[in-house]
Amino acid sequence: MAIQPVGPRAESLAELAYDRLCEALLDGALGPGDRLVMDRLAEELGISRTPVRDALRRLERERVIRSTGGKGYEVRPIDDDELDHMYKAREAVEGYAAETVAAAPEEVRDKFAVAFTATTRLPMTTPREVYAANRGIHRSVLEATGNRHLTEMFDLVWSRGLATQIWADLIKNGMSGSEDFAAAHADLLDAIMSGDPDGARRAAIAHVREGRHLH
Repeated sequence: MAIQPVGPRAESLAELAYDRLCEALLDGALGPGDRLVMDRLAEELGISRTPVRDALRRLERERVIRSTGGKGYEVRPIDDDELDHMYKAREAVEGYAAETVAAAPEEVRDKFAVAFTATTRLPMTTPREVYAANRGIHRSVLEATGNRHLTEMFDLVWSRGLATQIWADLIKNGMSGSEDFAAAHADLLDAIMSGDPDGARRAAIAHVREGRHLH
C-alpha cells in the first residue's frame, strides 16, 4: 500500500487518518479483500494506534471495511444490492432537491446556476479531484434548497468512505476522469433552470440512474 503519512499535525488525527484511507481507496492503493492491520497502519501513517482505531471504526460503520478479528480488518466488496440501495436513496434525495430548486424564485435559481457552473470547472486531473468535483456538483443542488436537513441526508447517502470506494469502482470500469462534466450535467442544469419542478425531478433521477448503469 502507498498511504501518505499524516505528519505531526495537532488537529484531529483520526480525521486525517480517515482521509488518508479514503484517498487510498480512491487512488486504488486499497481495494476489496485488502487487509488493514491497526499496528501496521499506525506505523505507516506515523501516528499512534488510537486515531487509527477510530478511523477504522468509522469506516466499519460506513460498511467500507469489516473486522477479521483482533486488530485486523479487510475492505468489503460492494454487492449489487448495496449499490441499488445507495442509488435509490440518491434518487429520492436528489430528485426532491432538484424539484425544490426548480420551484424556487428565479433569483435563487440564478445563484444556484453560478455555483453549479463554477463546480464543473474545478481541476479534474486526478481521481481524487474528479470525485470531489462530481460530489460538489450534486451537493450544489442540495445547498440551493436552503434545507440543512436535506443537505445532511445527502452527506449521509454520500458517506465519504463508501462513496470513494464506489467512485474507485467506476474508474476501474472505464471512467477515465477526463469526461466533460459540464456537458454530462447540462441536462440536469437546464431542467432545474427551466422552472419545471416535475421535469427537474425526472432529470435528476435519470442522471442518477445513468451512474448506476456504469457499474
